[in-house]
Amino acid sequence: YDFRYQRPQQIADHFARKGHRVFYFNSGFADEGEPIVEERDENLFVVTLPAAVAASIYTTDLCGKDEDVISFIMDVLSDYCVRDALMIADYPNWINAVMRLKKKYGFYLVTDYMDDFGGFDNAEQSILQRACEKLLSESDLVVASSNYLYELALRRAKNVALIRNGTEFEHFHAAYRANESGKGGVIGY
Repeated sequence: YDFRYQRPQQIADHFARKGHRVFYFNSGFADEGEPIVEERDENLFVVTLPAAVAASIYTTDLCGKDEDVISFIMDVLSDYCVRDALMIADYPNWINAVMRLKKKYGFYLVTDYMDDFGGFDNAEQSILQRACEKLLSESDLVVASSNYLYELALRRAKNVALIRNGTEFEHFHAAYRANESGKGGVIGY
């Protein structure tokens, strides 16, 4: 949650502000022990799972060790009496966990398709690509952040929506007004 505040965190924060209880599962894992659940704000819980499997969910080949991850997630659901949920998956390696939860509890699955994971050089692309394809095809809804991803998603998913990245107008407009002199450069990301 704290690594880089972007689309997934903004979505989590939005749902929490609207009164929904949100459990944001970090992509990095803790050293040992039990899941760490930290209440960050009203309705927003940030969960860090123990490193029984790997250092992070980005390790592309969990070699069947994802049973530990699923077990820890089930513990959190039990501890917080979660019986109905909307799951939003941002990274393909959550596929086994979200599919288990969907099958066991009937949870609704949304994939926030914000990156072309098959194009990353630092991942074992064939494993990640297969996980991504399965995640897209098994999702109840795929939300793509660009036309390119929208077209890719249509190859695998039945229900696809295009919701582009946005911005926080007030935040950036205040910065713009602060530099009305025109001096200095303007950098955008």
